[in-house]
Amino acid sequence: MAKKVTLSVPDDLHEKMDKWRSSINFSKVFQKTIISIISKKEGFNKRLNEDADFLNILSRLKKEKQDLEEKYIQLGKKLGFEWSKAAHYSDLIYALKLNPKKDLTKDERLGSYFNEIISKDPYLKAKKIIDEKNNDIFKLISGWKESVNDFWQNIKDKL
Repeated sequence: MAKKVTLSVPDDLHEKMDKWRSSINFSKVFQKTIISIISKKEGFNKRLNEDADFLNILSRLKKEKQDLEEKYIQLGKKLGFEWSKAAHYSDLIYALKLNPKKDLTKDERLGSYFNEIISKDPYLKAKKIIDEKNNDIFKLISGWKESVNDFWQNIKDKL
């Protein structure tokens, strides 16, 4: 028994569909496309689940991802400490107010600093091009910000 499904399409696509409604069976096109996509996904999932190494592969990739994230947190902490030691007082105060969840590569005062760091790391450089919400760059900046905050906490009462 056939079930009715409602789809949402943009206005411009709807206009085009109206023009071709008499010569294209949209229901059949949709069914064939969905069957093909589901078959591919089911086949891929079946191959993965039948592969005895899949769990080992998944475990290895998770570990590598965690190691990479930790690498960039630690690099950020190191760079943040070095930057803090050389920073002008006003830049240090400015950095303390930064939100590390923002894209600091576009920051008016520190954007060029972060872009220079990223440009020197082939992995981060490639990731920035591919992925606007780059988790590894965020990890680096979070480590950097944490280090700047720690530096400030250790010196502020001595000023």
